[in-house]
Amino acid sequence: MAIDQARSICLRQAWLAQPSTQQLLEDGRAWLQLQLSKHVGSYLVNYRPLFSDFESPVKYQICMAKAQERSAVSVQLIASDQGWPLMPNAVDVVILQHCLEFSAEPDSLLQQAVQCLRPGGHLLIQMVNPLSRSGLQHRWLTRGSQYRAWRLSSMYRHLQGLNMSPELQHWSGFGVCAQRLNCLKFARLQPHLVNRCNLFAGLYCVSARKLVRGDLGPVVQKTAFIQPTLPLVGAATRREKPNK
Repeated sequence: MAIDQARSICLRQAWLAQPSTQQLLEDGRAWLQLQLSKHVGSYLVNYRPLFSDFESPVKYQICMAKAQERSAVSVQLIASDQGWPLMPNAVDVVILQHCLEFSAEPDSLLQQAVQCLRPGGHLLIQMVNPLSRSGLQHRWLTRGSQYRAWRLSSMYRHLQGLNMSPELQHWSGFGVCAQRLNCLKFARLQPHLVNRCNLFAGLYCVSARKLVRGDLGPVVQKTAFIQPTLPLVGAATRREKPNK
């Protein structure tokens, strides 16, 4: 397990060091800042953070990473992909920025993130688009390993299986293609390509909300004991028979 963690950290750092990755990170940072300005609460957890200076109405921001990454950023908690030192239903917002595609067990990591979220909390995910040029570079960099980037459809299936409801998706990273092609017309067509040619997007962002299933049970039981305003026909006939 220690070897897998060390390899995950090395591959992630090598991917972050590429020049094309910097533009992706800037685009992803802008989207995260916009989303965090909309959420309120007490606790925000940023796992393996790439940026730790987000401005958000959330009261406390906690940076959590692996033990080998403690010196990279200011980390308050040490965790792993298989276990987080957090209580269930205790966090309002969780950020997973390019963590799942460099995890040996992305299912366990996603489950840990959902478990610590309170009902109604939000999970913000950013992942490399596997169908783009950046996705091909990620696949070449992680060749021979089990690190893979999910498609958006696969991400939705995993989230829905964990009682999460995807609310917002965003494609970003078009600036990388525009810079490489050195084409101004392509930059003008970026807004029109968001819904038509997502293959050019270097990454996709997803905002998902944890469903409140536990609150539905008491509501149903409470309404079941409400006395009806009109008597039931069957109950009235049963009461009349003993009197006769």
